[in-house]
Amino acid sequence: GVGNEKAPDRKLDMEGDGVGEIGNHVQKEACEGGENRHTHEAKSFQGTILKIVGAFLLLLLLFFCVNLGAGSVIRHQVNESVESIADSYVKEIVYQFGAADNYLADLVFLDNDVESANYNYEENHLWFIQSAQNVNDKLNSYRYALGEQFGFLVYYASHDYYNMSERGSLTIPETSRLKESLRAFMEEDRGEVHAILGTEWKILRISAKWYAVNYSYYHEVYACSFVELGNLERTVDRIEFGKSIDLVFASADGEFYTHGEELMERRLSGQAKKALSGKRMSGYRYFLVGREIPGADLHLVLVVENGEGNIGSMIMQWIL
Repeated sequence: GVGNEKAPDRKLDMEGDGVGEIGNHVQKEACEGGENRHTHEAKSFQGTILKIVGAFLLLLLLFFCVNLGAGSVIRHQVNESVESIADSYVKEIVYQFGAADNYLADLVFLDNDVESANYNYEENHLWFIQSAQNVNDKLNSYRYALGEQFGFLVYYASHDYYNMSERGSLTIPETSRLKESLRAFMEEDRGEVHAILGTEWKILRISAKWYAVNYSYYHEVYACSFVELGNLERTVDRIEFGKSIDLVFASADGEFYTHGEELMERRLSGQAKKALSGKRMSGYRYFLVGREIPGADLHLVLVVENGEGNIGSMIMQWIL
């Protein structure tokens, strides 16, 4: 009887143990499911972040390439513009030299007033004065036609007499030294040649200044044109490009006739000498282009300092 009374209790205990085991199993599965869900969500989030980072890096790389390409295109266009400006300056200078050469040829070979002044210097003083005045007027008109920077003179070797255009900013002593230096140069350069049609301009240093000089000769008459190199750049139509622009005149071997000290201060002497050979030199702050001037013992280097707009666009590209 006692055994029969305790049997249900053991059964309940057994049933209770079973329910507990089931509960523990369910709770264990629930925990494992939560962990799996959190792990899956973490992996999904990490994958999303990686995709975003990858897309960002790809876009950054593409933008960087496009940015570099745009900068290269801009710099190439600026270089071409600088070269175009240099070519236009050379054409203007060559045109002015050619016009002066034509004036000189006309004076010694065709001009009746020059012939009359040379012939009547001792024969007829009144006719000489009138002819000489006409020659002076022509020399001044030639000077004005070329922008007032070129000078002209006619030297009558048989009479040691000069006709000369207006002296401009030259003082009387400077004008006298200039006449004597030009006469000495022409007589030495001519030698025994009886007729010269000047075709090449030469560079002379007279009174600490550099001049481009050319002349024609016939029948003891010299017709000469000269221009100070420091003023030659004023004869071209300046094109506004960049913050500042300079025309540097130099020899083929790299001797700078103008702006030499400025090139030293800017540390551009080496680049300017390289540009003389026709190379295009470009940097962050300057563009340099060299050209030979046909018909003259002279080279030109165009130095352009980057304008604020150009520098600003480059800085903005790097910021972007």
